[in-house]
Amino acid sequence: MRKGQQTRQKIQSAASELFALRGLDGTSVRDIAHRANVNVAQISNYFGGKEKLYNHCIAAMYAEIAELQHELLPVMGHSTTIQGAVELGIRKGFQLGRLHRDSIRMVMRHILDAGELPAQDFETIQSPFLEDVPHLLAPASTLPKEDLRWALQSLVFLIVRASLSSDEELRRFAPKHAQPKPFAEEQLVSIGLRMLGLDHPNPAQKD
Repeated sequence: MRKGQQTRQKIQSAASELFALRGLDGTSVRDIAHRANVNVAQISNYFGGKEKLYNHCIAAMYAEIAELQHELLPVMGHSTTIQGAVELGIRKGFQLGRLHRDSIRMVMRHILDAGELPAQDFETIQSPFLEDVPHLLAPASTLPKEDLRWALQSLVFLIVRASLSSDEELRRFAPKHAQPKPFAEEQLVSIGLRMLGLDHPNPAQKD
């Protein structure tokens, strides 16, 4: 990687971390420059200022989230049952969320600040997920198909929240001698299957 690319990546990484923690208004150009170990002028040279850098970071984060979503589909396809596919998806989603916490935190902060997922990102990321997955789950779920959409989105909220929890917070909810992250993962699977109406004995088909 050339020096210019390295500097650009350093700035973007530093900015993403700070924006995730403090938001746009709570982060200054000097904060970003200090975290990236560059001078303030380089931020303007590479990105055209704080607001444009913020927009660039947001676009990069949404692209990363979309990529994580694409990673889930092959994993879920490894199971022979719908219930098994959902379980694998929950586990992988939580694991990926723990690995990409800064990205998810920044996207969630952006959604909270805006009050909604931007329309373009809804159409490219959320809408296909909420349209396609309930259709796949419906044959095995005890829920009406129209309820699956909200149940699925609620499960996503739960996984995201658990992904963003510190190890100490996860430990508070785990039994004394349990490992907090594996315990959290098992709870997400158990609760998730119930939320989606997939916790009955034969999830392959309804009676």
